Amino acid sequence: MNSTYNADRTVNYEVGVKSYFLDRTLYAELSAFYIDWSKIQLLGLNVDHEEFYVNAGGAVSQGFEAATQYHPFRDLNLTATLDYTDAHLTDNDAFEVGIDGRDGERLPFTPRLAGSFSVDYSHALVRDWKGDIGADYSYQGDRLTSFQSTENFPPSFSDPRYPRPVLPGYGVVNLHLGVDTGRIQGTLFVKNLFDKRAFTSADATTLDNNSPLYSVAVIQPLTVGISLAAKF
Repeated sequence: MNSTYNADRTVNYEVGVKSYFLDRTLYAELSAFYIDWSKIQLLGLNVDHEEFYVNAGGAVSQGFEAATQYHPFRDLNLTATLDYTDAHLTDNDAFEVGIDGRDGERLPFTPRLAGSFSVDYSHALVRDWKGDIGADYSYQGDRLTSFQSTENFPPSFSDPRYPRPVLPGYGVVNLHLGVDTGRIQGTLFVKNLFDKRAFTSADATTLDNNSPLYSVAVIQPLTVGISLAAKF
């Protein structure tokens, strides 16, 4: 296992446009990008659940990003984002240095599709008090986890019996209701309103009866709380 690794290098190309519309109540931007990545630093994982980095050839990341913000009237704000990313290896150098990744395989933890939408309404209440209510939805597409080490999983995780874990896509809804007195801010919040269960990682830890055994991390479950902040 390599204990050191060298710097990676990227050459980035990006083009985009941004502008206001509808009497400046609508703002939108769109950009496309292409990243040529050399000596990419990849995180590997061995059978003892030890992580290690290694330089592993080339990769590209390409796609587009879109964002918009709309104020139909002064107190209401709507925002939305949409991202598409195709990030993958471009050679077999990773496999040659002990990482089970080949030309064309997706990079870890990079969803092809991600997006969000939020709505927020704020309005004056009494004196200097302001009220705020809103909701947001965020989506993460399916992702692949870290590459494995070819040295520790015979015959290899490239064997279909030892698949690289896929983290399914998921969407989460959050709510908030707040009051701002100018000095004190109080917010009632609900995170993960529908108690969505989803994974953020899944790592192979050992083999049991010639089958992979994974440890997983999950997103925050349904959470209700209150936050308070004061200015002095």
